[in-house]
Amino acid sequence: MKLFKQLTSSTCRYLKFSRYCIANSSPLYSNQIKFKFSSTDAVVSQKQLEELRNYKLTNKIDSETLMKRFQDNIEKIDNSDLVNQFCVYFIQQFENRIETQKAIQICDYAIDRQQKNYSPTTLMYFMGQKILLKYEQGDLNDMNKLADQLYALYLFSREILDSTTRIKYQSYLAETMAKVNLVEHAERYLNGTVDSLQNDERIDLSWGEVYDLYYIHFGCYFLQQKYEQALHYGLVAYQMMKGNPFVSPSFILLGIYQCLKFINNELGQQQVLLELLKYPQDGINLSNIDKLVFVPFKKKQKNLASSNLLLTHQKSDDIEKVQQKQFRDQILYDFNYANFPLVNILKQKISKQSDTIWNEKDDKGRFFIEQNKIDKGIEYYKDILTKLDSIRDQEKIIQVSDRLAYLYSKIDEFDKALELSLEAHQRILKLRNNILMKDNMTLQNILYIKFFYHSKNDYAKSVEWGKKWHAYCIQYNIFDIYDDFIVENLFSQASSLILLNQQEEALEYCKFIQEYLEKFNNEDMLRALHGMLFNIYSDINNLPEALKNGQVVIDYYNKNLKILTQREKNLLYQSVLKCCRFAQELQDEQNIYKYGRLYLQLRKDEETEFENIEFRIKLQHQIILVMISKRQYKDAKQMINQVLDLINQNPNMQNYLIKILLAESQMSQKQLKYQEAEKCIQQAEEILENISNGGEMDLENDQNLYENLKLEVYLNKSLIHYNKNEFNQSIKYIEKYVQIYKKLRYRINSKVVEILKTLYKKQEYKNTIRELILTNNISFDSS
Repeated sequence: MKLFKQLTSSTCRYLKFSRYCIANSSPLYSNQIKFKFSSTDAVVSQKQLEELRNYKLTNKIDSETLMKRFQDNIEKIDNSDLVNQFCVYFIQQFENRIETQKAIQICDYAIDRQQKNYSPTTLMYFMGQKILLKYEQGDLNDMNKLADQLYALYLFSREILDSTTRIKYQSYLAETMAKVNLVEHAERYLNGTVDSLQNDERIDLSWGEVYDLYYIHFGCYFLQQKYEQALHYGLVAYQMMKGNPFVSPSFILLGIYQCLKFINNELGQQQVLLELLKYPQDGINLSNIDKLVFVPFKKKQKNLASSNLLLTHQKSDDIEKVQQKQFRDQILYDFNYANFPLVNILKQKISKQSDTIWNEKDDKGRFFIEQNKIDKGIEYYKDILTKLDSIRDQEKIIQVSDRLAYLYSKIDEFDKALELSLEAHQRILKLRNNILMKDNMTLQNILYIKFFYHSKNDYAKSVEWGKKWHAYCIQYNIFDIYDDFIVENLFSQASSLILLNQQEEALEYCKFIQEYLEKFNNEDMLRALHGMLFNIYSDINNLPEALKNGQVVIDYYNKNLKILTQREKNLLYQSVLKCCRFAQELQDEQNIYKYGRLYLQLRKDEETEFENIEFRIKLQHQIILVMISKRQYKDAKQMINQVLDLINQNPNMQNYLIKILLAESQMSQKQLKYQEAEKCIQQAEEILENISNGGEMDLENDQNLYENLKLEVYLNKSLIHYNKNEFNQSIKYIEKYVQIYKKLRYRINSKVVEILKTLYKKQEYKNTIRELILTNNISFDSS
């Protein structure tokens, strides 16, 4: 199935879980479970516990008697593990009898006991069980409170747990929260699992525990309606279970089908239907599949993760053999052999030749790679190279060389890594008569060389090999399929071009990336591309295109502000700041308004002592003008007050004080509040008068700014007097306005022209206006 092979390989690489799989793991889904405890130390023996189980089978004991039996026996047990087992057994009994309250009583006993003894892991387990019971009972208020308490306990306890235990409990708690629809809580714990895996190489998980992680991610993303992410995890979970005679993967396939349906992938849906035909015993009616509802976590379903906490599975040799075979034949094949991104787009050529020295399928060196034992891995592969025949084993030498190169790259010895990969490339060319054939070995080798050059900061060589990779992909139609690793390398090539200051070439390459991503409707990576284009256009000072691309990224992150990391918030803040400056340069009022308001909102979290106060005041002044034009007078007044407070703290900003007073005057005029408008203008005029008389603020050092401010003052005074029908006063200030505008050689304001036209029609002002026009060579067409 092409879909599964393509997506699972890239997803496994992306999730970074594969290195934690081990072959000798305990099986999933065993119904025979028991607690770990030492029965020799217990007052109540395991034999007596078996007798209690018989009551369940015969169901001859009533609930009250069963509760009394619990109370009579629990205090006699002096072994903590057996106490836990005893509690779990009775909780299950009362759950089976649908007597939830009695099951909660047992949970309360266990919780109280663990609080006294302070066993955080067992306490978290029973609190999780109580949450499930409260959900069944419909007591959502108590359930939510308990979930908050549990999260607080988890935060307090997580640092004292060893890494493996912590991740197991994170999985259990995530699944528990998902089963009671507390998806946000579940996501917190899931994020914890990813952090744990990324930060601790020592974590040792079984095959089943890795599966649990995949499935829980699958279910939680499905509940959140994040179907793209759910699909990736579901496909990996299916690949792990496919072919296992002890578990039917049909249920997972149903969820995968619905994910594909929600993202409108009809081809994928057809492939899932073909897969489902392999499991007729499960009785899924394919003709009715669109009406089936996928519920990833059923209320009565036992937690997957809980079996790895207090409980342990009974071993089954048959199951173990099947799973170890699954691990060898399927998991390592799909996951590839290392955490380094090794693409599995093409069908891997696996030699059938039996070779006792080395073969890819049973490569023992994988263990060193997965366990991050770099030195031992290098020693192992170097020894293999000495034993391989240089003529007969050409392909094996190439494969081993690339593995060895990868290990050298892990310890930053890129010169050695590059030398090995280049030698391997020459072998490939010689082996194929200088033709790069379509197989995984060739593709991987080219990518390694490109990556190693990039890591050495040799971006020119990285671009050169990136072009070879691109041509190879074109030749063999690799761009006709989607893979995360293809996307990574497309972006890497564009990044290398940018680092070489080849922005125009980078823009051309980004067009190809955009076509590729749009073909597969990958919105997340399209947003990432817009982010890259935003930076490129910023570098080449193409501000309109920079704003256009920046808007896509900023809008998305602003909508998801609550879930951003601090680093993402910082990047958002810097991007918004850049867009504000670009909009100012372009005199783009709408974008000044949009990004300016967002900047002011974000700066509350990002404010530093290095903030440019003048930039902020200038920006707020521009926003105020837009607000006034939009008749948002209340918001404008609020911002005016904020700016006035800021100017009072920075007395060298008197020029902006005048501008703010002028803006407030304009707003008052629009509201027909001429007295308030005149008051603002009067204040502005007094400041200018103080400057002209040698006041503290020496704005006359910038004579042009000073004249412009006077021009605005006289213009506004003429408008106020005109609107108050004080025409002589209006003409007086127009005359002052005209003297300055002539000096600055500006175009006359259209509002002044309208006043002159109107007053010219009035007989008593006609001569005065004519003289003003002729004296100052005013043309009504010059406005």
